[in-house]
Amino acid sequence: MTDSPDGPLIHQYPKDIGPDYVMITSHKFRSRPTRVGNARDNLIGDPGALPPVVNHFKLPVPDLPNMISSQKFGTIEGALNNALATAGGEAYSAIDSSITAGKGLDQGQVGEIANRLKAQVTDAGGSVIREMAAGLAGKMVGINAIQFQTLATGSVTNPNIELLYAGPTLRTFAMNWTFAPKSSEEAQGCYDLIKALKQDQLPSSSGGGMLEVPHVFKVKLYIQGKEAEFYQKYMTCALESIGVNQDAQGSHMTLPNGAPVVSSLSCVFKELKIITREDMENNI
Repeated sequence: MTDSPDGPLIHQYPKDIGPDYVMITSHKFRSRPTRVGNARDNLIGDPGALPPVVNHFKLPVPDLPNMISSQKFGTIEGALNNALATAGGEAYSAIDSSITAGKGLDQGQVGEIANRLKAQVTDAGGSVIREMAAGLAGKMVGINAIQFQTLATGSVTNPNIELLYAGPTLRTFAMNWTFAPKSSEEAQGCYDLIKALKQDQLPSSSGGGMLEVPHVFKVKLYIQGKEAEFYQKYMTCALESIGVNQDAQGSHMTLPNGAPVVSSLSCVFKELKIITREDMENNI
């Protein structure tokens, strides 16, 4: 460990680490303050909202994770569903325009929305009615609507399948390190680093049967002593899981002070915020 200019200790491995490294900092979780008027609070994931550092963890650059940004999509199909989706879009536009204008909804507008829904169903070229009829008839003989249409007519209603956006997901990534200390002193440093990281990942008792939320983490990659410009950056994370293998070489061996000769550390992080297009300006 070394002293940090910011106050907290820097837990470091190896002792002679080079200019390329990963710096993990832990921060106390801070709940959002009470909302005042129309002001929006910063999420804990915003850099400006992070509390002071609790611990620094300075480690070699591991095999960097393959950061996968996933989006959820669903499908809509069937003449009835497509008709209702179209009508729903028209109805939403009407509702949104009225509310934006500060008018709210009156009884006449509600009736108009209902008429739009009805019109979409009845104006779908009869496909909605045929689909519903085939579904009812199919249930009578134990088959679905498509199977009934196939048997009865040799053709089926065009399902008009569409892909619909269902929302973003949070990114998860893992980092792994192997420790092979060269001395008892360095082995003690490894022990202190892993212990502090495990403590920061756990909740703490706040009394009265309550638990304080575990710390949150920032993970940054440094190249030649400066934060990497061309590498993937990470949002503020929770440390979902941490695993330690203290006989990582496969057999039990210790240094003179009793510390393991080789140990390994695996961490799985999950970002606290979704990634938006604007975040990519900073190579998040």
